[in-house]
Amino acid sequence: MTRAQILRRLLQTLALATSTLFLTHCGKTADTPTTTASFASIYTTILGTACIQCHVPGQPVYVTRGVRLDFTNASVAYTTLTNNLVAGQSSTGTCSGIKIVQAGATNQSYLAGVLFQDYHIANFAGVTNCTPYANHLSDQNISASQEAAIVSWINAGAANN
Repeated sequence: MTRAQILRRLLQTLALATSTLFLTHCGKTADTPTTTASFASIYTTILGTACIQCHVPGQPVYVTRGVRLDFTNASVAYTTLTNNLVAGQSSTGTCSGIKIVQAGATNQSYLAGVLFQDYHIANFAGVTNCTPYANHLSDQNISASQEAAIVSWINAGAANN
């Protein structure tokens, strides 16, 4: 067997091994926990990992654009999201009085307007001149399944489950 033939067989074997390894793990995301439509899951996989980096007391964006968010722990995060209102300026206009999470109504929940393009609209929640803060539309890597979990959780009543 010539050196070229040996090299070709070696490359073919390596290609077969690589594709077998890839197909064995196809569709699996072992490093990324699945997010379900429960607050505990949403906090564990999103709010308590990504959002907590900025939205806790003492961080520069703890109070941002009239929205006070505290994701220090699950209990405080739940209370913050379901009890607090937007208190002032947003990215465009004023969104005062809108709940951060309006149980049962994603289209009235400021959180959805901030995180998801489908809900980021002018006159959000029927408030004239309100457009939610836009930075998180592009700087957060929320997957489609995570978005679906958050939307389902809100629409199902935003329970502390």
